[in-house]
Parts: sequence; structure tokens; C-alpha cells
Amino acid sequence: MKRHWVTTLALVGAVFAILALVSDQRPVSAEDDFAFIGPDGCKKCHFKTYRSWKKTVHAKAMDILKPGEKAEVKTKFKLDPQKDYTQDPACLQCHVTGYGKPGGYPEVKDSWTDDEKDRAKDNDGVGCEACHGPGEKYAEFKKDHEDYKRDEIAKLGMKVPVTAENCTGCHRAEGNPTAPEGYTFNFEEMKAKSDAIHEHVPLKHEH
Repeated sequence: MKRHWVTTLALVGAVFAILALVSDQRPVSAEDDFAFIGPDGCKKCHFKTYRSWKKTVHAKAMDILKPGEKAEVKTKFKLDPQKDYTQDPACLQCHVTGYGKPGGYPEVKDSWTDDEKDRAKDNDGVGCEACHGPGEKYAEFKKDHEDYKRDEIAKLGMKVPVTAENCTGCHRAEGNPTAPEGYTFNFEEMKAKSDAIHEHVPLKHEH
């Protein structure tokens, strides 16, 4: 009887060892915490897309919050055109990437560590991960698996494809001080704007 239990435990241990090995190779959970890596972590493999994104209004979203920028628009919506809104957390939620989240733009406070300063610089503006999800895990996974499937990287935090729901967290009337009365977000119209969306470069592999 004792030998039977030893054999059973050995088999169970072997199964768990195999599962652990497999888990190191393929995504297993959508509940993990995913950290932001910044657009520099994306451009290594998507340089043409990155270069195109740099020209968009999303990439320059932080500039709008600076004193004197878009003064006419700010005045129209009763905002102080000379105020520095780059220190306003309510604005930063939508004008930077990953505000207050792991690896993302750090929360506003009296002073930042060197690491936080780097993160602020990396996540200035609406970057890749604001639309495609924090890339800590799926970026590494994609490098090691050219044959990956979309459902695999989705489990690792990648948003594929980007839909209207990815945008309406910011592009909505509620809480948006510059949204005109009766504003609704038109996803298809926004996708067609060349200064809003980056160029879509064909992928090397089918997924």
C-alpha cells in the first residue's frame, strides 16, 4: 500500500513538472499583472510603425497640456490656456501611457526617482501600449515564437484587434473637458485620419 502511494505521488510530481515546463513556453493565464515597456521596447521589431506613430497627434498628446498650447481650444472650453496641465492627474490619465501603472508613466508627486523620470520620458504621450496593451510579456513571447497565435498573445495582455472599446476610455464625453455637447466617438472616422493612426505595416508572418 505504501509503495502504491509513493508511485502515485511520483506520477503527480512528474505531471506538475511537465506543466511547469510547458507554462514557461506558452501563455497560460490572462490574470497576470502586465507591465508597460514604453514605445522603445516596441520599435525594435516595429520600427516603420514606430516612425509613423511619432508623427501622430497621439504621440504628441502631452504637448497639448503645456502652457500656451492649443490656447484657442482651451479658451473655448473654459480652460486656462496658460496653466500647466502636465501635472494634473485627471489629464494625464488620457495624455500619457499607463499612468500610475507598473512600468507606465509615474503618478505625479513632489519628486521622482531616476527610474520614474525614465518611465515618464518613455511613456510621454499616447503610445503603442495605450491601444495594444502593456507589452512586458507578449513582447518577449513574440520574439521567441514566430509561430504565435493571436489568442496566445491576447492572454499575455495584447489587445488584438484594436476596437472602439480600446479607445472610449478616453474618447468619451464624460470627464472630457474639451468634448463638445452631444459628443460621440466615431471609431471608423478616427481610423481614417492619417494624423491620428499610425501606418499599418504588413506582418512578416500570418497569425
